[in-house]
Amino acid sequence: MVEARAVRGRALGDVGRLVEGIGELQAARDDALQLFGNNSPLVGTLQQNPVAYLVDLGELAAAELNARESVRTVKLHAQAESFSHAGTLASLGAVLLAQRRADEALALLAPAADTLARVLGPGHDAALLVRTQQALALALALLGRLDEAGQLLASSDALFAGAAGAS
Repeated sequence: MVEARAVRGRALGDVGRLVEGIGELQAARDDALQLFGNNSPLVGTLQQNPVAYLVDLGELAAAELNARESVRTVKLHAQAESFSHAGTLASLGAVLLAQRRADEALALLAPAADTLARVLGPGHDAALLVRTQQALALALALLGRLDEAGQLLASSDALFAGAAGAS
């Protein structure tokens, strides 16, 4: 039931029904909290689910709270160089970037992008990797590091084009 509710919440969010989707995702998280406790890996994953939708609604404080709690919980169970941990760091980095906290975002996005590139391998069709690299490039640009940002965007575009050509 928990996973079904989470799937429904993501589907609602993906079609723009953000408030309903977030409600379902939060209900799924609350159900998992009751069943498995605060430090469950499932709870950590469910905590991250509404983050992008909260950002889309402009609820940046709530998005940050969810993202930080997801990082905390996933960190208890996942290795630092894992896809799961990198995904939570990328999510929190994107929230911080939306808050124009580029220095803090860069500190999370750079290792997340490195880990995702290493774990997934070069040329992998990975939307998360491309989005993380694009967010990292934005953080660099906001900090005035335009050459680095441009190079990263070029490699991100090449990765995306290579993945699109392979399908």
